[in-house]
Amino acid sequence: MIQYIGILLPLTTLAFAMLKGDKNDRYDKFFILIMVLISGTETIGYIVPRYYGFSNNFIYNIYSLVIYILYVQLTNLLVKSVLLKKILNYFTLVLLIFFVADNLWNRNFFSEMQMNTYFLGAIFLIISIAGYLFEIINTDKIVIFYQLRSFWVSMGLLLFYVPFIPVIVCSNYNLLSMDIRNILILSLNFIMHFCFIISFLCTKKN
Repeated sequence: MIQYIGILLPLTTLAFAMLKGDKNDRYDKFFILIMVLISGTETIGYIVPRYYGFSNNFIYNIYSLVIYILYVQLTNLLVKSVLLKKILNYFTLVLLIFFVADNLWNRNFFSEMQMNTYFLGAIFLIISIAGYLFEIINTDKIVIFYQLRSFWVSMGLLLFYVPFIPVIVCSNYNLLSMDIRNILILSLNFIMHFCFIISFLCTKKN
């Protein structure tokens, strides 16, 4: 049941993104690409172990790297500061290097989840979004922040990944049962995609 919801949520968000009234800009196209990636990954992640008997860990390990890079670069489309843009690009480079190092020294790519990459990617993403929101505070957009599509997408990501970090830590130290972990992640996914859908129903372009 949880796996089906994990597939349906991004597909629902993708449908709202595709059917909105205004024309897609670069930000919208990038976001749609991310939703396609999430939907495809969740679908393949469900099919592989069910029908082929293989572990899907390697699928989500690749996904954990790619999705964070895409989210950081999505935020990069919004920021104006040259310094912040450079920092976001450094985040991408560091995450790539860390991913390779983590595979070589600490993890088996095919049999274990790359929780360290999850953790570092979440931190980088939170910092990236915080930088973008700080820019909004210092511009005239602060007056209409609740009408900005990018604000609601950013809030959805923050509301997912800020509590996601302690979930990762607790999972690493076996402080959460698998059932509780799945319920928490599913709840956070509902909140995130609800914010995404709001961004296409009730807001303007950035």
